[in-house]
Amino acid sequence: MKKNHLLVTVILSLSIVLLLSLWPAISSKAACNHSYAAATCTSPKKCTKCGIASGKPLGHNFATATCTRPKTCTRCGITSGKPLGHNFAAATCTNPKICKRCGTSSGIPLGHNFFAASCTTPKTCSRCGMTSGIPLGHNWIVISPNLSRCDRCGATK
Repeated sequence: MKKNHLLVTVILSLSIVLLLSLWPAISSKAACNHSYAAATCTSPKKCTKCGIASGKPLGHNFATATCTRPKTCTRCGITSGKPLGHNFAAATCTNPKICKRCGTSSGIPLGHNFFAASCTTPKTCSRCGMTSGIPLGHNWIVISPNLSRCDRCGATK
């Protein structure tokens, strides 16, 4: 019985010594008046005095990729992936190539490619169908009392 009593006394004594040696570290964290640095995308908020972490990291908040920039975290600026690249619509007679996503233009307009006016139609662009001016009109030459022919297009009346 004396051996058990001695063993219990030794264990309690060692426990007290261990507790007293760890007390400054335990008590400083328990008694810390925490001052937390803000959480980041990858780290929870952390006490600047004792180093204890609290909560969870915020996680990235990616803005959508654009033609020229990959998706980018609005909090920390880290990027992921690649830019989308421009998606140009073909140039027209009056407009250069224009990106369907962002509106950026590239190059120059094609310009009109007019076919000459005829007797019945004004000059007409072969690309867009735009017309300019007025038809030339027939230039009738009388061939006989009942027959006339246009010397431009060959029409008869």
